[in-house]
Amino acid sequence: MSCSLAWLFVAVGSTATEAKPLKPLSVSNLPVVFEENRGQSSPEVRYTARTGRYSLELTDSGVKVAVAGRNGSTGRLHLQWLQASRNPKISGLAPTGGVSNYLKGPGPRGWTLNVPHYSRVRYRAVYPGIDLVFYGNRQNLEFDFVIAPGADPSAVRMRVQGAKRLRVDKDGALVCAMAHGELRLQKPVLYQPTPHGRKEVDGAFVIAGGDVVAFRVGGYDRSETLVIDPTLVTAYVGGRDADIVTAVATDPSGNIYAAGYTTSVNFPLSATPFKSVLTPGDADAFVLKMDSTMSTVLYATFLGGPSGDYANAIAADSSGAYITGTTIGRFPTTSGAFREVTSQSPTIFAAKLNASGGALIYATYLDGAGAGQGIAVDSSGNAYVAGFTYTANFSTTTGAFQRIYGSGTDAFVVKLNSTGTTELYSTFLGGAAEDIATGIKVDVNGAAYVTGFTSSPDFPVSPGAFRTAYSGSTDAFAAKLNAAGSALLYSTFLGGPSVDRAHALDVNLSGEAFIAGQTYSSSYPTTAGAFRTTSGGGGDAFVTKLNAGGTGLVYSTFLGGSGVCTVPDPFRIYQCDAAFGIAIDSAGQAYAAGLAGSSFPVAGAQQPAAAGNGDAFLTWINAAGSDLLYSTYIGGSGGEVALAVAYSTASGAIVGGFTNSLNLPVSGFDTTHGGGAQEGFLSRAAACTITLGSSGSFFPAQAGTYLLDVFAPPSCAWSATVNQSWVTINSGSGAGNGQVNYTVAANAGAFRTALITVNGQTFNIQQVAGNCVSLGSSGSWFPQAGGSYAMQVFATCSWIPPTSNASWLTVYGWYTSSGFNGGFSYALTANNTGIARFGQIDAGGQKFDVSQVGGPAALSSCQFVLSSTVASFTRDGGSSSLLVSTLDGCEWTARNTASWITLTAGPAGRGEGVIGFSASRNNTGEVRQTTLAVEGRSLTIVQMP
Repeated sequence: MSCSLAWLFVAVGSTATEAKPLKPLSVSNLPVVFEENRGQSSPEVRYTARTGRYSLELTDSGVKVAVAGRNGSTGRLHLQWLQASRNPKISGLAPTGGVSNYLKGPGPRGWTLNVPHYSRVRYRAVYPGIDLVFYGNRQNLEFDFVIAPGADPSAVRMRVQGAKRLRVDKDGALVCAMAHGELRLQKPVLYQPTPHGRKEVDGAFVIAGGDVVAFRVGGYDRSETLVIDPTLVTAYVGGRDADIVTAVATDPSGNIYAAGYTTSVNFPLSATPFKSVLTPGDADAFVLKMDSTMSTVLYATFLGGPSGDYANAIAADSSGAYITGTTIGRFPTTSGAFREVTSQSPTIFAAKLNASGGALIYATYLDGAGAGQGIAVDSSGNAYVAGFTYTANFSTTTGAFQRIYGSGTDAFVVKLNSTGTTELYSTFLGGAAEDIATGIKVDVNGAAYVTGFTSSPDFPVSPGAFRTAYSGSTDAFAAKLNAAGSALLYSTFLGGPSVDRAHALDVNLSGEAFIAGQTYSSSYPTTAGAFRTTSGGGGDAFVTKLNAGGTGLVYSTFLGGSGVCTVPDPFRIYQCDAAFGIAIDSAGQAYAAGLAGSSFPVAGAQQPAAAGNGDAFLTWINAAGSDLLYSTYIGGSGGEVALAVAYSTASGAIVGGFTNSLNLPVSGFDTTHGGGAQEGFLSRAAACTITLGSSGSFFPAQAGTYLLDVFAPPSCAWSATVNQSWVTINSGSGAGNGQVNYTVAANAGAFRTALITVNGQTFNIQQVAGNCVSLGSSGSWFPQAGGSYAMQVFATCSWIPPTSNASWLTVYGWYTSSGFNGGFSYALTANNTGIARFGQIDAGGQKFDVSQVGGPAALSSCQFVLSSTVASFTRDGGSSSLLVSTLDGCEWTARNTASWITLTAGPAGRGEGVIGFSASRNNTGEVRQTTLAVEGRSLTIVQMP
């Protein structure tokens, strides 16, 4: 049974010489992974999976689904497997290599680190001969019931708790009506894998009474595997709160980092997916690390205390990630850090995560109320933080350029040593009014380049700088501090008579600074031959390149149209046109990103026109600043803002920001936005991005040749590889759309898996065990006392002696008779461990699962052991069962006098047996309780009102 939980995002890109379609990857729809519970969830949870709209908790008895609805609502369903194995073996499969870390709270004692990610989770023998496999299909969550040859599909029964009512509609879909919407399981697709493709089998949902759902299965070949595969869709539109990507960066290996903050309790990979209410104003900073293709999450780390924590900037080197921002308080600082405690709120923080995201190298407050807005790192691992403070007691260092607080809000620059224990320098940078630093970079000599904006006519500037006189209202500025932070190498105003703000900068190896921002001054300084020397009207983005001495402009251009727009986030309103991020490549070409309204200049655009009231943009400017190599909108019908851009040769251009749209364009498949408030997104403009027609499939034991669809832009070259010798790639390369032709060899042994990889995208092959051998049963429960048993083997080929994987499970006396048919004997010792235990016998590649009841001591003459001591029912009642273990020949009788309990199986037997019982609906309004007695043993039955 496969349930798809859809959500929003994906990225496409550009070659080095030609821009290709670029589309967004939402941070709430990163590739679906499963986390093992290492203490970040409640104890009964074994694995979790989360998207921006759905959260799943996998338990021994079923799965809990939480769906984000409108206006902060949450819908919850609990699917329980009825009369299934009480203790199925659950394991994570196909580890992705990524991890999650939860650095929440004041110190490491409460942190949960290195939680592994898996792409699949398997329940083994949830029913006899029936496995249950959960997996991600693109950004969807699915689960399949895989029914082995000879197993009984009628055993699969689900209780759906949390729905007001269930119905099967005219299309065969199961509709679960909930308080604020519907959750739908589409009509199931039943099929059997064959060498020639899937053979469809007739089937449908059946409501078996009350909240119990089963499957009707038509005729099929019971000697082959059967898969039951419905798809989950929903009328909910979710993502309740704000998820903002404020910063992006790359490291020397091309890995991609995104930082920001979330106020959504269902942010993907978060620790509290079923929490329904956040404290007002609460937020957590987050850092995501992805590979250079943005297809694999290497880690997701969350930082913060009980109040608001906001990451505003990020930098990275080979040793880890550096972030800065602002916190309301109780941020997790490290012992020995420069400032472990603070009395200011909100205050500035700086932190460094190690390369795996699982530990803080350091985390410290910086003195004074305010915010860190930019961060950079030098080759020695020293961090440079720029931002603003509005407190005069912000600490400065001896010999720093400006030790005296100017007034109002002052910019600052702090250089921290590599361990975060000492300020190597700290200086104000401001005058008598408002001064805010928004970005910082550092060159190979340790000089810091700072940009921002100022309303102070006395802002410090240097003689001979490009513009030493304040132009009026608010001016952008660019400054360069020496390596000691003791002097300005240059400082200049940038602007005209109206409002001009610089928001980001980058620096090339020659020391030339590229500055991006927003201007409302029609006379903002431009250069002859620049792409655009006149304003488009209203606010315009600008890109300015300063020479190495800060004395003149290499080029300066407007970048905007005539449109007027506003896009809000939880704390401010953005107005177009504006550039909030800039990055440069080794050829001196600049990538600017921000917010654009109508008539914004485009070139080779994948999205040539604005789709809503303000869209994000990415613009690629040539080295001379005279032309656009590529420029496109990124947006839907709501509003989008790109807040940052980074570039590396390995990853291409990475854009980060947020969207308010419900229809932000996606690539490769049909998905819907989560709705609600803001949602972060990432976009990558790179060589190319491909999509496979499927993420995987089950295959029969017989050999066969198959095709895998590959979807790619026309000039995107791709090739396929496989990791197992029993799969052969017959033809597996091309450019643009195409197919991989491959052959799966016959399987005479056990269940096996292989991966076909196409440009980093994977297709999972799962081949059933060879069917020349079959067993009389796929598994069974056994009594605590143990004993000796026999198993028939039906075969059309020779088979090796059976083996056991458990010391308490012995196989002996195997034989063959006519042809290859035969059998073997096996024995179980008494289980005195007190808990159930599990083993397996392998006979000719076929598996027989052995599950044995646990007891405190070996059974003597006619002693009895029950598989459980407590059973509970909801108000609606239901059915359950109880296993009685004793020696052969020992008679027993079950007794109960409660009128609301009916014994449906038993109630008497000899040797091992099963007692079935059911509870009627509880209309008493009170908890009721009774006892089911079996020969001196008892089961307590409790029913809720």
